[in-house]
Amino acid sequence: MEHPTDRFFEQFKEMKWGVRAAFIVLRNYIHRHRCNTPRLIIERWAPKSENATAKYLEVVCKRARLGADDVVSFDSAATMCNLFLAMCFVENGREISLDDVVAGYLLAKE
Repeated sequence: MEHPTDRFFEQFKEMKWGVRAAFIVLRNYIHRHRCNTPRLIIERWAPKSENATAKYLEVVCKRARLGADDVVSFDSAATMCNLFLAMCFVENGREISLDDVVAGYLLAKE
C-alpha cells in the first residue's frame, strides 16, 4: 500500500494479498515449526498470554469441522481454506469471501 494508515500492521491493496501473507505464516507454522494440528497452530497464532485460546480453538474446530488434534497438511486446499475461514471469523467476528481465501491460498502455493 502506498500510504499505509496503520504503523503497526501491514496493509494490502487487495484482500487476496493479505490472505496470501497469512497463509505463508500458516505454511511456516506447519513446515518449519511442526505446528500441524489446529491446537498447535492456534496456540502459536493466538497465545494464551494474549487470547482466550481454548475458546478460540473450540470455535475454530467447530466451524472448520476439525478435531483439535487432527493433523493438517498445507497441501490440502479444502482443509486449509476451512481452517483459515474459521480463524478469520474468530479474529474479525464475520465471514470473509471464500473467493479471496482461495485466491490467497493459491498465491501462497506458488
